[in-house]
Amino acid sequence: MGRKIKRLAGGAISSRTIFDKRIVVERCEAAHIHYRNMRLEFNADTWNEFLTAMRGAIGSDLPVPGKHVTIGRGSILSIRFPERCEVNLNRNLYKSFHTTGAAFYEEGTKVDIKIRDLRIEMGQEEFLVVADIITAAAMKLRAQDA
Repeated sequence: MGRKIKRLAGGAISSRTIFDKRIVVERCEAAHIHYRNMRLEFNADTWNEFLTAMRGAIGSDLPVPGKHVTIGRGSILSIRFPERCEVNLNRNLYKSFHTTGAAFYEEGTKVDIKIRDLRIEMGQEEFLVVADIITAAAMKLRAQDA
């Protein structure tokens, strides 16, 4: 939780993104959840803690605007994932497989931003818009510290 001090950068971005209707839970190299265009990975310990937190949230009232209430909580017991931050250009496998609910068939490639155990997937055009906004914010922070 945090309170915004100031906007560093902003810009218009489409309300639609790749996989904008997807929610999938999978287990292969690690347990992971796809929520829209994000993928969050879990090892066995963190997966069980996540489920404990979600079970605690079941039956809770919907959020009240402006009021922060924790409805489920857990602890991360171990760190399995390396400290990483990378941006990758990937072949769009969904173009070939037409996975139900993927809604991303036209583009031949996609961009993944990986930060520790989080992956954000987007088309190239969307990535360029996001990258420009992040670059503008970075420039303001660097100028502020100079």
